Amino acid sequence: MELLRPLLLFTACLLVSPPTNAEEQSPALLLKPILAGDWVRQGEPKLYAPEDLFEYIDGEAEHFVAYGFRQAAVGEYQSKVDPKRKITVDVYDQGSSAQAFGFYSSMRSGDVKYVEVGAQGYVAGPVLDFWKGQYFVHIYPGAKFVEFEETATRLGRELAGRITGKSELPAVCTLLPKRGLLPNSVRWYRQDFLGHAFLKDVAGAEYQRDARRWQFFVINHRTQAEALKSLAQYREAVLKRAAPLEAPTELPKDTVIVRQSYYDVVALAPAGRYLVGVMRVPDTAAAAAVLSPVIAALLRARK
Repeated sequence: MELLRPLLLFTACLLVSPPTNAEEQSPALLLKPILAGDWVRQGEPKLYAPEDLFEYIDGEAEHFVAYGFRQAAVGEYQSKVDPKRKITVDVYDQGSSAQAFGFYSSMRSGDVKYVEVGAQGYVAGPVLDFWKGQYFVHIYPGAKFVEFEETATRLGRELAGRITGKSELPAVCTLLPKRGLLPNSVRWYRQDFLGHAFLKDVAGAEYQRDARRWQFFVINHRTQAEALKSLAQYREAVLKRAAPLEAPTELPKDTVIVRQSYYDVVALAPAGRYLVGVMRVPDTAAAAAVLSPVIAALLRARK
C-alpha cells in the first residue's frame, strides 16, 4: 500500500528507542581535544542545561526546549595551520532521534545545500548543521573563511562517526504518502502545531503535482477518542476566526474546513486514531481529492 510504506528519506524510520548508556547522554564527550587532526579545542567545553541555555542563545532556547532539549556542549576550536581561523561546535542532546530530527527539520529551509554528514546535514551561509541519533550539531566560524564548508564537513563527519545509536524518524512519518512528496520537505512537530497546544506528534510535508503545490499532515493520537477530542478543540478554536466551509460528501461528517488568509483552504478530518489535514489548496474539492484516499487507506490498515 503506497500510503503506509516507510518513507525512504533515511535508512530507517521505526519506533524511537531511548539511549541506554549514561555516557551517551553527555554531548561533551563528542568534543575531543583535537578534531580532524589540526583543530585544537580551546579550554574545556561549556555545558548548558534547559534552565540556563538562554544565557548562550537567548531567543532560541525555548525552541530547543520545545523539542526535548536536555544538555548542550559548546567547544571552541582553533586551527594549528592558521591560528586566526576559529570554529565553534555546538552539540545539542535532544533526548531522542525523533526530537533531534524534529528540531533539525524545523531549522532547514528550501535554499540550503545538503551535505552527507550524519543522518543528514546542510550548509546555509557560514553554518553547517546536521543531526544524527539524539544529537543536533551546529558548526560555525569565528570569521568566515573560504574553506569553511570543506573544513566544517570534515569536522562534522568526524563528530558524526562518534555518535552511536540509530537515527530514526518519528513513527508517524511512515504515514505520509509518497506520491508527489517534495524531497527534504518532511517535518515533525512535537507540539503546538498551527499554534494549538493540543496538536502534538505531527508529521507534515510539502507536495506537488503538475503545477499545484500543497501541504499535507498527519496527527497521531493514542486512541480514536483522543483524536476526536483534538478535532473538537480545533473546531472550537478555528471557528472563532473563520467561517466554516461545507465539506464534500466524500469526507467524514466531522471534517473541519475553513479558509484562512495565510493558509488558503485548510481541512482537518478524522481517520481512526489519526487526524489528517491539508492546507494551501484552492477549494474544498481539492481538499477532498487529497484527503479521501489517505483516510480510506488508514481505515483499511486498521482492520
